[in-house]
Amino acid sequence: MQIKSKITRILKFAIGDINYGIIVSKIKNRKYFQKHYSGSVARAANAEPIFIYIADGRVNHGGLADRLRGLVSLFDYCQMKGLQFKANFNDYFVLKSYLIEN
Repeated sequence: MQIKSKITRILKFAIGDINYGIIVSKIKNRKYFQKHYSGSVARAANAEPIFIYIADGRVNHGGLADRLRGLVSLFDYCQMKGLQFKANFNDYFVLKSYLIEN
């Protein structure tokens, strides 16, 4: 048995299969986003939080219905909490072609 698979088995036993999957997922996400986003660039300093729904094709967003469900759910949440909402939806088609900006 390879050393990597032995370590994986030990970790899964020690922390559980679900926790192991979550940890591995977070590590993979961090590596993925480091390719696209730099930590050295200063973060934007907005007076109030802005929620941005992004469907730009860099990750699997699901089908059109899944994307619209996520978009509408986040919009509804922002409306209930009185928060600013923006959408960057430009994968497959440009959403501006079908919906009117508010």
